[in-house]
Amino acid sequence: MKNTQTSAPAPLRLMKSRPSKLRKLLTQKQQLLITLPLVALVVVFNYMPLYGWIMAFLDYKVIKGISGSPFVGFDKFAQLFRDDQFYLVLRNTLVMGFLNLFATFVGSIVLALALNEIFVHVCRAGKCRGAENCLDAILGQQCNCPVQPIEIKLPLKTRETSKVQRVKHK
Repeated sequence: MKNTQTSAPAPLRLMKSRPSKLRKLLTQKQQLLITLPLVALVVVFNYMPLYGWIMAFLDYKVIKGISGSPFVGFDKFAQLFRDDQFYLVLRNTLVMGFLNLFATFVGSIVLALALNEIFVHVCRAGKCRGAENCLDAILGQQCNCPVQPIEIKLPLKTRETSKVQRVKHK
């Protein structure tokens, strides 16, 4: 005889409704507040300059604004490329850009190496724990590190000290 045993269907579970994206967003107020300065910087430095691109194709007058200024297309660019000084200005701009790139690149690497040397010498393994102690040691404040601030005492030159020095040298 065949085994005709059938299993009962699984019980239905009631599914909870998902919270909406807006509700999720509003429950994370701290994260929203943290991102606001970044969003403001992106808007100011990435999106607002796009108005300059629009103004490049207009005969822009401040009084008329962007919407009231007539569209001139590439006329300004054609005039720019026809100018005798254009290639000199372009060359100077490129040279200054490459010099700036080179100086900042080399300067940042030199600064990183210098800071690395400071941290390696001041904060030996096991002597300082955490960045706060290393910074305290570098600044010469009290910490677990053996490094102490260097005091430089310069003698004041007065008439009396100069006489004393003359006598000692004779």
